[in-house]
Amino acid sequence: MRAVLIAGLASLALTAPAQADTWTVTDGSSDSSAACNTGTHQCVSLRAAIAASEATKGTADTINVPAGTITVGSDLVIQSEMTINGTSARTNVIDGGGKNRGFRVTANGKATITHFTVRNGAANQGGSSDGGGILNQGTTALDTVHVTGSRAANGGGIANAPGGLLSVQHSLVDGNTAESTGGGIANVGGPEASPITYVALGDSTVSANTAGIGGAGGIASRNAGALLAVLRSTIADNVGGVRGTGGLEVNATARAQVTGSIVARNLVSGATLNCNTVKPTDGGANVEDDKQCAFDLGGVDPGLDKTLKDAGGELDVLALSASSPAVDRLAVGDSCKPPLTDQRGLYRPQGAACDAGAYELDQAATLTITTGPSGTVADADVTFQFSASEPGISPVCRLSGPGQSGGFTACYKSNAQPYSGLANGTYTFSVRDAAFPSGPVASRTFTVAALDTTITSGPAGPTNDATPAFTFTASEAGATFECQVDGGRFTACTSPFTLPALADGPHAFAVRAIDVTGKVDSTPATRDFTVDTTPPAAPVVTGGPDGATTDASPAFTFTATETVSCRLDGPDGVAGTFAPCASPETFSGLRPGAYVFTVRSVDAAGNQQTTSRAFTVTLPQQATPAPTPSPTPTVTPTATPGPVAGKSVGAKPVGGTVLVKQPGSNTFVPLSPSVIRLGAEIDARHGKVELTRADGGRATFFDGIFKLTESGGYTTLTLTQKLSCPKPRRAHAAAKKVKSRKLWGDGKGRFRTKGQYSAATVRGTKWLVQDTCTSTLTRVAAGVVAVQDFAKHKTIALKKGKRYTARPKRR
Repeated sequence: MRAVLIAGLASLALTAPAQADTWTVTDGSSDSSAACNTGTHQCVSLRAAIAASEATKGTADTINVPAGTITVGSDLVIQSEMTINGTSARTNVIDGGGKNRGFRVTANGKATITHFTVRNGAANQGGSSDGGGILNQGTTALDTVHVTGSRAANGGGIANAPGGLLSVQHSLVDGNTAESTGGGIANVGGPEASPITYVALGDSTVSANTAGIGGAGGIASRNAGALLAVLRSTIADNVGGVRGTGGLEVNATARAQVTGSIVARNLVSGATLNCNTVKPTDGGANVEDDKQCAFDLGGVDPGLDKTLKDAGGELDVLALSASSPAVDRLAVGDSCKPPLTDQRGLYRPQGAACDAGAYELDQAATLTITTGPSGTVADADVTFQFSASEPGISPVCRLSGPGQSGGFTACYKSNAQPYSGLANGTYTFSVRDAAFPSGPVASRTFTVAALDTTITSGPAGPTNDATPAFTFTASEAGATFECQVDGGRFTACTSPFTLPALADGPHAFAVRAIDVTGKVDSTPATRDFTVDTTPPAAPVVTGGPDGATTDASPAFTFTATETVSCRLDGPDGVAGTFAPCASPETFSGLRPGAYVFTVRSVDAAGNQQTTSRAFTVTLPQQATPAPTPSPTPTVTPTATPGPVAGKSVGAKPVGGTVLVKQPGSNTFVPLSPSVIRLGAEIDARHGKVELTRADGGRATFFDGIFKLTESGGYTTLTLTQKLSCPKPRRAHAAAKKVKSRKLWGDGKGRFRTKGQYSAATVRGTKWLVQDTCTSTLTRVAAGVVAVQDFAKHKTIALKKGKRYTARPKRR
């Protein structure tokens, strides 16, 4: 019995018949009978398309119907072989208007119907009072069809007449009423065992249907020759008549088999009554909340949702809880042979076995790494391939090790992930199902021991040396080297290597090692630098003593560009060292003698210019002072401390509203002229702020939020406004979140503005740094800016009117 019924279900499963013509319906809401255009095979309505196909009997035509609701004036009758496809059961509706069936397939008809809802049907035509929504008298296959709200004597939703062959898969039959029996489906056999009347129900739900006094609320299979096969389906919440059965009725002359299904909560007079006294054959792996059906697992709660719900497919389902005894109930075999799908189209099985019923609980796929490195490899380029226990998943990959972020991101392909240019070291590759962060992870560890070249010394960034020297090493003893200058040919070289005289401007040096076997390092070491031999403008001393002076506390004023420092040589002939300074620079307590004041400008490349002024401090002439009254004591105000190198900067608002958040505080407050500590965060989106360094460097910044730090003698302004950057599988970011951030600067001194992927170091200019999630833009309005690209490890000299965009390194 089991083998016969399973084989029958397979034979009734949807197949694609040999097609002759394809008819296209242009109006998914029309019930017109107007003739079709046989030249273009277009019809205004489904009824017209059926008639056109009937006119060419012997062919297996296909009819495609757009979305819409068709209220039929009479049954849609099918008398030959055809396939009728809707676009979705949620958008394609056949409405009987409470007077007519949706479809009636005659004894000579052979129909495949997919992706429709049939509702509000009534059995009033064709000489039969059975099958309120659909009546099959021939051969019919339904797939992804919703039959609801219909009424008949037998088979409120669907009736299979004597001799009919009916397959119902991935479908939902609910809310129908039978005056006699079979509220959802009635399989009505004949008075004799031949011909066979057969219904195969697979991966479908029959729920909330009702029957008359002596009838079955869910499914009824009556009379001789009536065969019923129920496989991986759910029969629940149906209500039978007071002398009937709630769920499944099989009489003494009919045969039925139930396999891998759930039968639960079917009622008669408020009490559970899932089956009648004639029991269906137990095909195994069933779950019943009572024991009337005599299944192997009875009297347990199957863990079904209380109501139908949308779980992602075209039809609502009764979902399972994760703890349901129906999960992984049906072992892989004849009745669970992948690839299968549940009622909503989810791949089966999700775990080790198929779940009982029409709903498959979504579980994490198991990933298996099929190829890729393990142990120690000598190649810096690797590729992993992997497979999943089910199709259609989205895998995410992770590589942890030297220079890696360690986070899971979308894999390059659904079954492969390459990596290139890996540094030497130990790595772990991992892959898992993106939909299940806590699901199983497949991992593989390997070590890269590739030939590697390292530059150990040489300029990086600006330099005033037109013939710089580089030193370098290899990861393997006995290696030789080849060097490249500015993208030219690689030629043999040794460490140290001195470059030929270079012109001012940006340059690139690369070196690669060659081991004793002749293998060449595929990722040469590189260093970008800029030669600048042009000295800055000489400082100009604009005020201060020149020659003899009796002022023992002289002050000097001056103008200078770049990094400024001062020195005072005293009367003993010994220089004091250069120290950062700012105009005016004051000296106090000088004793009589000869002095030289020197101010120096040094650019980023180390070029410098100095200007000096000599003066002599003399004693003032003594005179007999006239008696004077004792002066009234005055209070000397406490001097305001200035900025301290490496600790603080001067800050004052020069326009609009400027806010500051001091280190250790969580609140922005209005900025007043003051000295603020490094680590402070300034909001200058609605105003301008002037910053003054301890060495006198001064610049104005506006239109951004930044944090103050100091590195390498430069005051660094790092953009801190948070960006809204989308992540894997989170497609919708909040509409008002910031997508870019920026900061304008205008001034001179050792200032550097820093974004995500580059930093701009200035000499005295007006410039912009602007960040997005994927780039950092530097634009120069005046002067020259040195841009350091973090991903490419090079520095670019950017002049007035130019711009440069830095991006993250691609993997």
